[in-house]
Amino acid sequence: MLGYDEILTIYKYISLNYHASQIAVTMHISPSTLYRMITANIEIKKRNIFSLAYHYHECKYVPECKKTIKRCPDECERFEKYL
Repeated sequence: MLGYDEILTIYKYISLNYHASQIAVTMHISPSTLYRMITANIEIKKRNIFSLAYHYHECKYVPECKKTIKRCPDECERFEKYL
């Protein structure tokens, strides 16, 4: 098991565009160990896929549109502002 310093070193090499084989040779570990350490110490953050154009953020149809489309079009015929 690699320590915190080794994990930081791995991420430093990744940020410098080293390939996995280069990192493994430099740190004297096997590529499979490197892969396991990276996958064990990552966190994936998901973001909202639906994207609104700024001028449509007050549209009353947004909740309904989120179910069917991924992005508001540039010209939306359904746009109605909340009263």
